[in-house]
Amino acid sequence: MLKQGLIALVTTVLAMAPVCVQAQAQRTGDPAYDTIHQFYAARDFKPVWTGGQHFNRRAMELPGMLQLAATHGIDPQTYGVDRMEALLADAAQAPKDAEAWYQAEIFWTYDLWRYASDLAGQTVDAETLAHIVDGNVGDRLNALAPVSPLYSAMQVRLAELDALELAAAETTRAGGVVEAPALIAFNKQAFKPGMSAPAVPILRMRMKSYGAVPLPEGTTQAQAELYDENLSQAVQKFQSEYGLKSDGVIGPVTLQILNRSRSAERRQIIANMQRLREPHRRVREARRIEVSIARYLLTAFENGKGVLSMPVVVGQPRRQTISFRTEITGVRLNPTWTVPKTIRNEDFIPQLTKDPARLVRRHGLKFSANGRSFDPTQIDWSQVTPREMAQVTMWTPAGDGNPLGFYRVIMDNPYDIYLHDTNHRELFAGTMRALSSGCVRVENPQQLTDFILSGKQGWTPQKTREKLKDGQTLDVIIENKIPIYLDYMTAWLNDRGHLVLGHDIYALDKPRYDLLVNNVLTTQRNAQKLLNEAARILQPELKEARSDPFLQEPQTTIH
Repeated sequence: MLKQGLIALVTTVLAMAPVCVQAQAQRTGDPAYDTIHQFYAARDFKPVWTGGQHFNRRAMELPGMLQLAATHGIDPQTYGVDRMEALLADAAQAPKDAEAWYQAEIFWTYDLWRYASDLAGQTVDAETLAHIVDGNVGDRLNALAPVSPLYSAMQVRLAELDALELAAAETTRAGGVVEAPALIAFNKQAFKPGMSAPAVPILRMRMKSYGAVPLPEGTTQAQAELYDENLSQAVQKFQSEYGLKSDGVIGPVTLQILNRSRSAERRQIIANMQRLREPHRRVREARRIEVSIARYLLTAFENGKGVLSMPVVVGQPRRQTISFRTEITGVRLNPTWTVPKTIRNEDFIPQLTKDPARLVRRHGLKFSANGRSFDPTQIDWSQVTPREMAQVTMWTPAGDGNPLGFYRVIMDNPYDIYLHDTNHRELFAGTMRALSSGCVRVENPQQLTDFILSGKQGWTPQKTREKLKDGQTLDVIIENKIPIYLDYMTAWLNDRGHLVLGHDIYALDKPRYDLLVNNVLTTQRNAQKLLNEAARILQPELKEARSDPFLQEPQTTIH
């Protein structure tokens, strides 16, 4: 069943008309079967799309509504649109007997239910399906889609890309030549300010919206091909906006984004639209914290509005920051650092066998086993067994050398990921900040701590400063937990409200897009399985002298 928040979203546009579903529908564990059987049970098994052995007007209108799936980045064939239109248009393909009409009825309902579920980002129940069918179907479907400036911006750009693709196809059919967008190419792996190349004029045109000034008339070819300071500043602004290292140096990643094809752009938009349809991205608490992983950005919200924003460092690709939701329960001041399992096994243990003294000096580590401290430089680590190693704890005391700095946010989760300060402030100077081992390092932990503790009774920022000076580790627990969301999105709006398709630092867009492509076949395979059960879904237990509603004209209102 849809969450109350999503139902509330629907009711802001439309009046809710709930239907009480009786327990006469048999439960099988198959969501499609159970939901659709309950839907028909609630309407006494009266048909919606068929009756009197013909399709009604509603059935004829539905394929056009399902075609609009393309505006949400979903292939309409996911919902069998071609098959529907063939059944409607070709008398030779029309149902020939009662069983075939049962299947046609279920086919229309199943595909509507599947589309509604995909728009809602989760399986809709029989009550919601009835709410859609009993009103203006198009309006009530639209109400299930996300309502956000980012989603709208992606829909606009997707429509532009589809129009360009259609125009190119028409030109090709007419025998014309489609001119591909000019690519930027350099003969250097890293193209730096002060260098020259024939591609520089193309780059200057691309960077116009980022402040690149067109060269005056009479400019020589040598001047036009020079990567000058003005163009470098525009490129740096572009790089910063896309979460790249903003040094003006055009390396492989910057060049990849500059030369991104329309098809690649389309795939990235579709993947991010699908992310935005997920329920947890739609309705969120008024007071919360969000971390945009691919954008390297933390935002704190109060009363639904962003009141604090700061850069963050996230996990490197081989040790990714996981996307999840949890709750902040407080802040640890002057934290100690116990070496996490991954860093311990993959980084530190191999170093112990080579040079334990260097490892201790570099990280300020302390060692203990079974509660007793020991000097790691006095151990022959090559002779230590895995079982003995499991008893060893490596940790760093609170203070200037601690990797967690002076603040650690307390947030329970199975990934051992949390927000914290750092003793490497220089990392925030770069714009490509996928550098940690999974945890999130924040640029201004003092401001973040003040926000988290602002609702705690009897606590003030001054008290936080005093406790920090004590140097003692202290957990400050808050009375009202704060939700925190760690999100992976590679699309966002910049300060000018323009759509930015950022760098896919963890290469997660393609797998998500591929799942959507594969969903076309999967959905229609599942539809066919359901059609084999059509009669069982639509025919309740036989009652004496009961006529079959599917051989009668349905009493439904056309909206």
